[in-house]
Amino acid sequence: MILSKDLEWTRDYIESIRSLVPNLIYLKRITSIHGRKDVTLGCHAQLWKYKNNHYRMSLYLNYYADKKIYFSTIEILSNLAHEISHLQHWTHSADHKILESTLTIMFMTKLKSEGYESEELEMRHIK
Repeated sequence: MILSKDLEWTRDYIESIRSLVPNLIYLKRITSIHGRKDVTLGCHAQLWKYKNNHYRMSLYLNYYADKKIYFSTIEILSNLAHEISHLQHWTHSADHKILESTLTIMFMTKLKSEGYESEELEMRHIK
């Protein structure tokens, strides 16, 4: 799988859930999108299906309001869990939400084991 340079840190998280999401083999690329001053976005991700049942995902990493605003590691991983869940359950069904919750718990457990404390502390250091 190809990951944008600024999302390379997510590779270990993605690999850790491979057994729960067999269709992850069809996700070929995850790219990052940085906000522009004329466009305001919330934390957002999109998954696209294209030829031969392959998928691509884009994660928005920041947006502009009056100033550039970054998303936390937790927000990025939560969006990643949501979009990856679509690989197994395309619609927003109960099964999709159960898988999303399971992936989020796994991601947050790994994040905590790496010493992550809180969004507030992380965001205080990003300006």
